[in-house]
Amino acid sequence: MRDRYRRIREIDKRIKEIDKRFLLVSILVIVLLVSSWIIFALHLDDISKKYEILINERVAADVRNDSIVLSGGISKSAVYIGNLGEMLSNQDSIERDEIKKALRTAKEKTNFIDVFYSDVDGRNAFNYMNKVVSGNLKPYINNYDGISDFGIFNNVSAIATDKDGYIAIAPVKKNNSILGYVYGVNTYDNLEENTALSRSVDEDILIIANDGRIVFRIRNGEYSQLNEDVYFFNYVSDYISQDEYSEFVDDYNMSLSTGISSSYFASSGEEKILYMYTPIDNISGWSVMHCINEKGITKIVKSMLVSSIIMFFIIIVLLFIATFIVITHIRNEQKRAENLEYLDGLTGVMNRNAFSTKASEIIEDNPGLPYRIVCLDILNFRIINENYGHERADVIIKALADACKEAFGKNEVFGRVSADVFVALAVNDGEEVERIAFLEDKVSEAAKSVYINHQIKIKMGIYEIDDVREPIARMIDKANVARKDIGSSSKLLVCTYTDELMDGAKKIQLIESQMEAALTNGEFKPFLQAKYDMEKNHVCGAETLVRWIKPDGTMMPPGDFIPLFEKNGFVEKIDFYMLEEVCKYIRKMLDENKEVYPISVNQSRYLLNDPDYVSKVKEILLKYKIPVGLIELELTETVFFHEKERMVAMMNELKYINVNLSIDDFGSGYSSFSMLKDVPFDVLKIDRAFLVDSVSLEKGRWILKEIIEMAKGLGMDVICEGVETQEQAEMLVSLGCKKAQGFLYARPIPMDDFIEKYNVSKAG
Repeated sequence: MRDRYRRIREIDKRIKEIDKRFLLVSILVIVLLVSSWIIFALHLDDISKKYEILINERVAADVRNDSIVLSGGISKSAVYIGNLGEMLSNQDSIERDEIKKALRTAKEKTNFIDVFYSDVDGRNAFNYMNKVVSGNLKPYINNYDGISDFGIFNNVSAIATDKDGYIAIAPVKKNNSILGYVYGVNTYDNLEENTALSRSVDEDILIIANDGRIVFRIRNGEYSQLNEDVYFFNYVSDYISQDEYSEFVDDYNMSLSTGISSSYFASSGEEKILYMYTPIDNISGWSVMHCINEKGITKIVKSMLVSSIIMFFIIIVLLFIATFIVITHIRNEQKRAENLEYLDGLTGVMNRNAFSTKASEIIEDNPGLPYRIVCLDILNFRIINENYGHERADVIIKALADACKEAFGKNEVFGRVSADVFVALAVNDGEEVERIAFLEDKVSEAAKSVYINHQIKIKMGIYEIDDVREPIARMIDKANVARKDIGSSSKLLVCTYTDELMDGAKKIQLIESQMEAALTNGEFKPFLQAKYDMEKNHVCGAETLVRWIKPDGTMMPPGDFIPLFEKNGFVEKIDFYMLEEVCKYIRKMLDENKEVYPISVNQSRYLLNDPDYVSKVKEILLKYKIPVGLIELELTETVFFHEKERMVAMMNELKYINVNLSIDDFGSGYSSFSMLKDVPFDVLKIDRAFLVDSVSLEKGRWILKEIIEMAKGLGMDVICEGVETQEQAEMLVSLGCKKAQGFLYARPIPMDDFIEKYNVSKAG
């Protein structure tokens, strides 16, 4: 008890130390915040310049991107008009229908809103739908140089549309004489929908034709054409000083001739404007230019600086908050660690540590009371866990904890050790049976509430305390040894510790430490005991029995490990291992064309709790291509005591995959004749104990005869096990049982010996 209080004081001391560290970290965070701001302010000018460079780089990238976009949006369609004029020029004759057909194709493959044709004078214009196109086309014909593949002009005459836009023109020639023209008309609205130009800052974007005309301008994101033909050099002369004009024009022309983007920073009065320009791909002499006022750049830089400052403060604040959360979490974890050291996380009751401390106090305070350590759990709780899942299984554990609160009273204490295992210090009042019944009732109610259809049984190991000085941990271990000695098939679910149990526990511990390695190393060997047809005096099958052969050749008696494996669940691995070994053997005999007999393999009831059991059996049978009727699964009738409906359903699944089923040990004391009606068994094996009684008692023989006739009436084969005398064999034959298994006919022998003795080669 003193140690516990000392530990709590140590934890409190540590929490106070954390408080001091928290204050220190907070001060450091504030210092970091102030110093970071000072550093940031000192470098503000450098940061501004870097932002300006970043913006310039971004605009330069935008200009290049716009060139690519416009190349696709304008030149691709304009080039198609040029190609269309050339295609019509190459035809032998130019008929109206052929022109309409070509115009329709052009309309489908370009983004023009209309495509049409006119004669050399701009008259008789018609479009791809054979509609007359009105308007004065002469200005475009006159402005076209007659040499280029095509020309592009502002649609000042509002041809084919009343919206601002542009028109592309290309000649149709014959023998170097122009016969007419093809046109493509587009609006700036349509161009805007099909091209997305970049805008990093507030700016004008100019699209400049090869003759220097500004084809259209984008201002504030809106496309527009100028009211009259405006030439670029005249346009910029109003915004650039005379001294810089020539240098700017030379740089622009150099950009057009080399095809390389460039820029120029020009001043006009108090304003400075950044011009960035690049040629438009595939349109000779055309360019896209971004005109950016220095004030716009400054505005963006200031905005970016403000955003950076805000982000800087946000990061610092988040750092401060994160530090606070981390330290608070550490403090809470320290407190929670104290609880976890003494409380069970699932149920909230004492854990083993707390129980040991409290039990020692109670024993010390009540020296006259006869105490015992009780270790209890739920019988076959593992089955509940596997079949119903952890969430519903946890409901059962919590219900058992709540029931223990009522079952153990004043001067008593209990706690949870692990899983469904609880330990209690209880007064020896002789009411353990009543306690068990109370616990079972309470837990059963909880099981029903979550639809668990499993009979709740509590098993209890008891250690009577005769030396109060003995460590509580050792007392718990002894009570636990007694609990573990109670098997799932035991009639009595209460066991009191004795020294002999501890010796047995040590032996069990030794076996459990070796079993996994033994399975891996193949120490578990299948022995086969022949079954005989007593009328034909010939072998008719065999049963597989497991034997543990140690590396030194010694054999461990099955009674020493089979019951243990049934308790700890290792029997599941053994049964599957035996099934696979038998399937290997059958496959080998079939491949060698030897005589093959049906082999029965025992299956533990624990296997049937595996929801994938049937699929695993099927997988093994398919793996070795075992024919129907050569594998028989033996199950004891106790399998069906719990969850009968589910077990019957599983038997039907096994029958569906053509597995023979045998009910083993029938007549051993728990036989249910109604079970024979519900379960599709193929074979009924009569228990040896039933046979012994039937030899000496007339009533026994009469009952045995009725069982044999009933089984035959249900279509089942009958075999009696444990036949050791000729008298027993003759009686069975007289009663109608033709098959037997026992020492009279054969003992279990290694598989190799069975092969040599019984698996003879077939004739031919």
